[in-house]
Parts: sequence; C-alpha cells; structure tokens
Amino acid sequence: MRWHRVNSERKRGVSGMNRNRFANNRIETAGAAWRRLLLLSLVALSLWGCQGARLALIQVGDAQAIVLLAESEEQRQRGLMHRRWLGQDEGLLMIFPGPQEVSLWMLNTRIPLDVGFFDQRGVLTAVLQMEPDGGRTLHHSPPATRYALEMNRGWFQRHRLQPGVRLRLDDLRQASVDIPTRVQR
Repeated sequence: MRWHRVNSERKRGVSGMNRNRFANNRIETAGAAWRRLLLLSLVALSLWGCQGARLALIQVGDAQAIVLLAESEEQRQRGLMHRRWLGQDEGLLMIFPGPQEVSLWMLNTRIPLDVGFFDQRGVLTAVLQMEPDGGRTLHHSPPATRYALEMNRGWFQRHRLQPGVRLRLDDLRQASVDIPTRVQR
C-alpha cells in the first residue's frame, strides 16, 4: 500500500521531502495494532501449549509487547517451558491472585530471560535476569508482587524501563484474544 501511494505521488510531481514524510511515518494506528495482535495470535496457536490461554497487547512505559496471559496456577507453573525461541516483543505475563512474594525458576526453559515484577498498581518494582540452569536457582520477587512479566534477556534495558514505570492493564479484557485449546491427536 505504501509503495502505491509513493509511486502515485511521484507521478503527480510531489517533492521528495513530502514523499519522505509519508514513507517515514511509523505511527501504528489502533487498527494496525489489532491486526498485529490477531496475526500473532494465529502464530501462537502453534507455539503455546497452555489450555485456555489468552494473548494480550500490553504497554510498559512506552514499550508494547504481545504476551501470553498466565492467569491460572497451571499456566503460571508451565510458564515458558520447552520454548526454543521467543519473538523480540513477545513474552509471558503472570497474573497472581493477590500481592505476594513470588519465586520463579528456569526448569526446562532454554531461553535467557528478564523478569519484571510489578505491584498491585502495575508499578515496576524490580527486574531480574534469569539464565537457563535446569531449575537449580530460585529467583525471588519483592514481597508485594501481583504481576511478573517474562521477556527476552535485555528487553527491559533495550526499552529503558526501570523501576517506577507503569504496566498498562486498563484494556486487558478488550485487548486479549482467546487461544482455543489444542486438540490432542
């Protein structure tokens, strides 16, 4: 679509400066974000094995990510086990029933991860790095953790996200897509 618009402008004699204004426009509209979420949800059907899981588009500070929501005890225990790769802005958001100290491990997890811990208000309180070690190390959260966001190693640093930044969850219900249960054959 962009190629067509730029070519038609070239035919009309639009200057290079104005043409670049259109070509460099990187603002993602709400419709584009929903299309991206839908496409990633289709990809997730083949990647995630959690029953009844949902994907959501979340925002942490200025960074956006597509995350699998781990809302049940079973989904939180499975986490990102057995994954061989994780997309650049993909991750797992664990939602706990109430504020608590959380202990995580890297059992059967092959990808180095960062985990951000958020309190009841969605404020980032700590970021830890986790190495694949077969589950030998326990990683503990601050005491009043309500959400844990697991992302690729370096994600928080790349987006300059430090304690105090907020996790936006206002539209979590509207921004999520249900992933059907996998059919066993």
